[in-house]
Amino acid sequence: MLQGSISSNVVSLTRLAICALIAQVGCAKPVSQAPPNLPPAHVVEGVSAKVKRQFYDIDGRSRSGLRASLDQRGPFDEQGQRFDAKTRWTVKWAYNYDRTTIDCGISGLTTNVEVTYTLPRWVTAQTARPRLRQAWVRYLNALTLHEQGHAHYGLQTANAIQTVLVGLRAPTCAELERQADAAAERILEHMNDEEKTYDQATQHGRTQGGRFG
Repeated sequence: MLQGSISSNVVSLTRLAICALIAQVGCAKPVSQAPPNLPPAHVVEGVSAKVKRQFYDIDGRSRSGLRASLDQRGPFDEQGQRFDAKTRWTVKWAYNYDRTTIDCGISGLTTNVEVTYTLPRWVTAQTARPRLRQAWVRYLNALTLHEQGHAHYGLQTANAIQTVLVGLRAPTCAELERQADAAAERILEHMNDEEKTYDQATQHGRTQGGRFG
């Protein structure tokens, strides 16, 4: 069984397939205070999704106090910059060879996407003023919505890999593996570019309300 893996913290038939899948997946929907699960309806056949949630604790009794705590304890990105939240996704796939007398194809393809959310948890919220708690809930909803948008790029990557690789055939199995790896890399590069554009367009969630203080 052949396996592959790609991850992100951020032309041809392949590109056409990717663009079509992006149109099918659609946009993230508003969610409650809890981190969202990836909608099962958005997963193509052969793809499975798993969501993990982790939190970092903050405290404060005022907007400025909470903002300072977020700035001091928020997760780092790959460049060493702190943010209020972080979403990491990893896509893995595995398949068997379908050998014939004239070529080699893919059989039994499965693709898995794992998403990990890191979000703030206000541990002293119960002692704060109601108005401040309400503002926090609005912010956390907006922040979670933005992070869910990042998760969808991981889901779209898994969908695209599953859709493109399942139909691949090549003269030899070695050539098939090379083509499969190249196709997956093109998909990842495209999705990384799309995810960067998403952060630029939303100012890392600021335009969605995902900035407190």
